[in-house]
Order: sequence, then C-alpha cells, then structure tokens
Amino acid sequence: MKMTKKKIIFLLIIVIILSVFFIPRIVNPLRRSEFEIERYLLKKIPLGTSYHETKKVMKEDEYRFIQKYETSLYNGKALFKDVENVFEANIGDYPVFLSGGNSEIRIYANFEFDENNKLIDIQVEKTMTGL
Repeated sequence: MKMTKKKIIFLLIIVIILSVFFIPRIVNPLRRSEFEIERYLLKKIPLGTSYHETKKVMKEDEYRFIQKYETSLYNGKALFKDVENVFEANIGDYPVFLSGGNSEIRIYANFEFDENNKLIDIQVEKTMTGL
C-alpha cells in the first residue's frame, strides 16, 4: 500500500492538530480540571499539613499569595480584618487558545486550616480574564 503525498500531508495535519490540543494538557497540570488540580495539590501538600509547612511549599513553588479579608463598615469607613485559617494563592495561569492573545485562565487555590493550623481542605477555582 503506497501512501500518496496528499495522505501524508493529511496525516501530518491531523498529528499537528492533535498535538496542539492534547500535549499542553498532558504537560501542564494547570490545564486539567479543577478537581484534578486539587488532587495534584493534595499529593504535594496532604491534608493535615501545618499552616507554615503549607506556606513553605507554596513559596518554594513560587505561587503568589493573596491575603483574605473580611470587610465591614464602621462610621462610613471600610475595615479590613484578616481571615484566620484561610489563605488563597494564585498558582498559575495559561493563555486561551484561539482568543487573539488577550485572554488567559488564572488558577486560584484556597487553603483552609482547622483551629490547630492543620490543612483540612483545598479548593481550586479557574477564572478567565481579558475577554
């Protein structure tokens, strides 16, 4: 069975298209679902890990921390109070294909700790920016 140039070119195009859509998902764990990212983070930082050890691991991976605040109004001024036992981190982002280069997906993780400062939950959320 002899392959013609058209068949070879067609197969190459198919391989390129599949590569564009599937290889980034395999290589970059942030392209996976929120649930899969939570599982990925829990392998790195298991439940029961201390608050300080969790922050240490997150800093080593160069995730950006975002302090959580509760806000309230007092005499017309906003008051900010740190939310205890919870912190949020921007764990990464990636561009959206076919968006003209102006959109990206940002991934945030919320880390929740109990009264003994042990990790009890991780929640991941993806948001799209720059439509």
